Amino acid sequence: SDLADAAPMAAARLTPVLNRVREIEAWSAFTGAARAPCALHIDSGMNRVGIDHERSREAATALALARNLDLGFVMSHLSCAAEPDHPRNALQLERFTAARKAFPGVKSSFAASAGIYLGPDYVGDITRPGISLFGGGPREVPDPRFAAVATLQAPVMAVRDLAAGESAGYGRMFTAPRAMKLAILAIGYADGVLRGSHASGSAHIAGVDCPFAIVAMDMMGIDVSKAPGIEPGDMAELLGPNRQL
Repeated sequence: SDLADAAPMAAARLTPVLNRVREIEAWSAFTGAARAPCALHIDSGMNRVGIDHERSREAATALALARNLDLGFVMSHLSCAAEPDHPRNALQLERFTAARKAFPGVKSSFAASAGIYLGPDYVGDITRPGISLFGGGPREVPDPRFAAVATLQAPVMAVRDLAAGESAGYGRMFTAPRAMKLAILAIGYADGVLRGSHASGSAHIAGVDCPFAIVAMDMMGIDVSKAPGIEPGDMAELLGPNRQL
């Protein structure tokens, strides 16, 4: 089969986004006589996945022949939406608009987070916000117009006093540049905190933004030298009203 994960998708009642004519044929053949949902991805210029915009009529013909498939929507993906004035945006809109004519009456999905802000021509029927769900604005940087809708906190397990030059973590990941306090939190990269964020991330505790020092699998350390009276059991905010991406 050209759709190797057809069986688990059907079992989970998922709707596949089909990228090639052969995938349309494979999904139709696998689902048989049963009415099966699907979506179609048209490549309008991202050049990753999706059927080429110039072959949209070929895809429409394949879907018409596959009488058991219900096409829910056609989609494409903008490559330069975070740069509103980039000419690629208008080119992709032109290509996607032309390709959609092969699917009259079918809903469209074109805009991810940044694309939503390009104007009504780009929005379509279904939007796909991604980074905006985590506080990212149209240029994919923090935006004050967004409010956090989720909070991630972790408790302090211990507070360590480090002398200048003393190290902490595997492989001496962190070396104290001065005498400081290090709070150890019960969270780590196994919980989704990027291991590489030890050099740039921060957590909010006691009204203070405290930089990451070390990130291990199940725990991490933050510099709480400027946060007053931190003790085990206190909660640090890694994502929320005070800490958006």
